Amino acid sequence: MLEHRDLHRSLVEVAYRGMFLADEGTQLRAVEQNRVISMRLLTWIAALQMNDVTPRTYDKTVLEVVEIHLDKLVEHCLIYGSRSSSHAFSRLLTACTE
Repeated sequence: MLEHRDLHRSLVEVAYRGMFLADEGTQLRAVEQNRVISMRLLTWIAALQMNDVTPRTYDKTVLEVVEIHLDKLVEHCLIYGSRSSSHAFSRLLTACTE
């Protein structure tokens, strides 16, 4: 399940939107919590994929998905995001560049 690109896309979507489905009634606090949790999960998956010593059949899909959505992630997590989401995003980038 951790290798599926759809899971990675969904987590990245939650990271830059703060929610999976566009729901206007969601409170700001819940949006930031969703954003931070999704980036922590992406960081964990990226660390697993980057530090895997056995050859697998999948590529580094987290890296590809983060690269595709990097402009949205930077905008929503670093520029407009809270301190917590900025920190979680910087940890995700660090995990992806190691």
